[in-house]
Amino acid sequence: MKCLFVVESRRLLARRVVRLSALLILAGILIAGVTVFFRSNRPGPEERAAAEAERRVVEQECLRGDIGPPPPDQDLEEWCRSLEFVVVPDPRFHYTQVRDVFLGTTVPFVMLSWVIAASFVGADWHTGTMATTLTWEPRRLRLHSTKALALLAILFLGFVVVQGVLGLALLPAAAFRGTTEGADAAWLRDTSGVVLRGGFLAVVA
Repeated sequence: MKCLFVVESRRLLARRVVRLSALLILAGILIAGVTVFFRSNRPGPEERAAAEAERRVVEQECLRGDIGPPPPDQDLEEWCRSLEFVVVPDPRFHYTQVRDVFLGTTVPFVMLSWVIAASFVGADWHTGTMATTLTWEPRRLRLHSTKALALLAILFLGFVVVQGVLGLALLPAAAFRGTTEGADAAWLRDTSGVVLRGGFLAVVA
């Protein structure tokens, strides 16, 4: 069964649709990494000073009551200071946003996994490979289960690897022109869970 698993895995990886999909995905990841890198920007002293001045103006408006009353259990001054995130722009790419990126790319990758699986099965019947393989391995249950196992293993690992490469491609933008603040162990566990759940969905599809 191990030999059959290797054969089916190689046949799947040798398909043109798989190789073409891999090239397109890598090209898309490269474009995304470069685009985010140049769009991300750490604010300079002048930008920070302008943002601080704008924050003070809004804070004074809030203290005068122009924005609205604070919640009943919160002091007015404390509440006005908490509003600064609304008015201070932050053009940096935060690496913690990678989790949302993974969520956004899960559905397209799951649909692509479905297409690859369907083409893999359909090609066997269209080219007559299924009948030829059955002369070498006549036990149909063994053959079909091995085919399914090879397909699911490659799709799951492929999904995880692609998301990992995407995360690495976005890392320079955060490290050199953005921020990695908040990307701690808890964030890593949560983000890894998103990737693993996406891989499971790809397997189901």
